[in-house]
Amino acid sequence: MGQFMTRLLDLSTGWAGRFGPAKPRRFRQILRTGLMVLLSAAVTPGHTTPSQDQAAQMTQALIAQQQSFGKAQGLNKANQLEQLVELAEQRYALLSELVESDPAQLFRAVIPEDQRQGMPAEVQDRLLNNLDMIEGRLQARYDDYENGTHQLRHLFETAIGERFEMHFTGEPPVFPAGSMVRAKGLLLLGSGDSDDTEGDLIVEPGAGSFEILECCESGGTSSASYTPELADTYGDKTTLVMLVNFRNASGDMPWSAAQVEQVIFGDINAFFVEASYGQASISGAVVDWTTIDQDSTTCLPDELASMANDNAIANGYDPLGYNRLVYVFPKNACGFSGSAYIGGNISWINGTIDNRVIAHELGHNLGLYHSESLECGDQVASGSCSTIYYGDTLDTMGTGNNAHFNAFQKERLGWLLPEDIVEVSSAGVYQLKPYETAPDGSAMALKVLRSINAATGQKNWLYLEYRQPIGFDDNLASVTPSNIYNGVVLHAATEGNASSSRLLDANPNSDARGNYFDWLDPALTVGNSYSESSSGIFISTDIADSVGSEMTIQVDASACTAGTATLLLDSPTVAPWVSAGTTVN
Repeated sequence: MGQFMTRLLDLSTGWAGRFGPAKPRRFRQILRTGLMVLLSAAVTPGHTTPSQDQAAQMTQALIAQQQSFGKAQGLNKANQLEQLVELAEQRYALLSELVESDPAQLFRAVIPEDQRQGMPAEVQDRLLNNLDMIEGRLQARYDDYENGTHQLRHLFETAIGERFEMHFTGEPPVFPAGSMVRAKGLLLLGSGDSDDTEGDLIVEPGAGSFEILECCESGGTSSASYTPELADTYGDKTTLVMLVNFRNASGDMPWSAAQVEQVIFGDINAFFVEASYGQASISGAVVDWTTIDQDSTTCLPDELASMANDNAIANGYDPLGYNRLVYVFPKNACGFSGSAYIGGNISWINGTIDNRVIAHELGHNLGLYHSESLECGDQVASGSCSTIYYGDTLDTMGTGNNAHFNAFQKERLGWLLPEDIVEVSSAGVYQLKPYETAPDGSAMALKVLRSINAATGQKNWLYLEYRQPIGFDDNLASVTPSNIYNGVVLHAATEGNASSSRLLDANPNSDARGNYFDWLDPALTVGNSYSESSSGIFISTDIADSVGSEMTIQVDASACTAGTATLLLDSPTVAPWVSAGTTVN
């Protein structure tokens, strides 16, 4: 740990002794409570971003206190140092909060290098540090919670094994699992949200600040000469499932190994075989209950995995010989019901063996992000809209009850090939076969161009599917079968953007009880139509029966090109207290 930090920061003697493990959230909350009391009188009503004001005030106060400390003598020197340390701790608590809520503001709270180096050793590890280019391996991990929330974490590991959480000031980049990256930005030590990281890296995902150097794993091979966007999505994935409990509750074994085996290698395997049209499956073994040297009151998933691996090896299993590793355990302090590396090979299942949770996490391992929905009030896809996380009620990567992945997701996986998804480029009558049936040359889905981003060239598509109560999609009967099975389902998604899948509600405001219930009938049923003035798309559903669906589609040959507005800000990420002579843009 110290070797890398000494090289990176070159801090004064005594700093390394103060560097400790990541502060737990509880400690930061206590500090932050005191900080809010201290600053409450200074925040004027009407401010929309009080944290930004507080960060600026605290940074200015810290610099002023440093000057007072520098001038103090005798006994007053110790008093001034005590005040400086206290102020640094309070500011650190606020910065730790901003890392999660508004990381861009940290760039405005950087103390100039000459003043930072002049700070005493007692506060050095509570300051933001400029980070020059550093290389390491980056992975993304979803923590999915029971209450419908999630945390997307980006975990960065250096060549010598030090681990940090990376935060982006804008939209996080999408990258292949385990990519080697180069980044520069800010470093805040010991502020990780849990004890499994050593601090936070804050990065602006722009030119010169973040670069993907190389990726990672070789992919699987499809039966056609087509390379899917995602790698390693075909064939059987051998999976080792490890049942572990904790030293403070060693008798807690809520499921038998046989139960878990049936759920994962029976039910969930059947789901993947069906959803992939026979192109993917899972098989493997279950390691029966072992107790690890960890309490259920902690949340250290990587340590849990390491201990479980050791126990599996002691029982004659080789974790390295499997494509996937799944850790199943009684509920602990982590809070999430499931967690998985996106495109990785590890997932954690916390306090449940629910099919939906496990299939969802294994979907993340395949490389899938969440399937969401677009809520636009009384409109389908225009006006004032917001994204509902997990909002796709017809997809396992949303809230769908073990329902098929949508067409955009299957296209990324390579389970639907270009010949299975018909690109609509001219007006006409189009047919779709039931989405759940095996490909046979007929259209499994349609995609219609909505717009092209002028800056990136990325195309936004409207996907159409026809869902029927076949196989696992029979679970959609719990939604609104009279709607879902008698109409066409619409999704919007952007190519090259893995997290852009949005279910559209073709029947907005159909239920006065609110958003959740309004999303139980999103299909465009027979006799109804949908049109977009921006793209010139018109769709009407004419036929929907057990054989298939038929639609009339009109398109505008000149697709809308979305321009990019340019807004010039006066050095938005330059701190307002830079040294004299500093060049700003």
